[in-house]
Amino acid sequence: MKWLFTKITDITHEQYTQIFSRLSPSRKAHIIRMKLPQDQMRSLAASFLVEKLLKENGYNNFTLSNKENGMPYLEGSNLFVSISHSAEGVVCAISETTIGIDIEKIKTVTEKFINYVCNDKEKEYIFAEPTALPQRFFAVWTAKEAYLKKHGLQLGDIRTIDTFSFEKQFYTTEDFLITIVSKISSYISLLK
Repeated sequence: MKWLFTKITDITHEQYTQIFSRLSPSRKAHIIRMKLPQDQMRSLAASFLVEKLLKENGYNNFTLSNKENGMPYLEGSNLFVSISHSAEGVVCAISETTIGIDIEKIKTVTEKFINYVCNDKEKEYIFAEPTALPQRFFAVWTAKEAYLKKHGLQLGDIRTIDTFSFEKQFYTTEDFLITIVSKISSYISLLK
């Protein structure tokens, strides 16, 4: 499993133009449907990262495309890809097994939203250390989102996903928390 992070401001206009010219028709259509230029930039940055990851790891001639449901995949490959973005941050991961990655910019969060998203065990973990509440919440939130991406699921009752029941890896960079979910395992603590 390999992954990369960038900010949309780290890519030049010329690079965005070059990236777009190399995209598959389905990926171009996916980006064109986006109304906001910043959303298009995030999606192009993700394409840039996937391309870079593939080249750096000796994988050539694979094309990033989108399924009808919007999920990214690599045409002509048995590799798996996962993409996420939040604010100006973008991450992607490639793996030989199913994978999910999620990124969120760490910011304040309301108790109402925590109660909406989290089960009782997760809320106990989040509220146990008030000074770390945003980081702990986004550790739970990104784990849930990465889990959904790994399994190709849509957002439903997100409280039913128990983040204590699967393996995950956490990374922080600047103001962002990144979580990668690779395989299911027995109970593992939220923060290693």
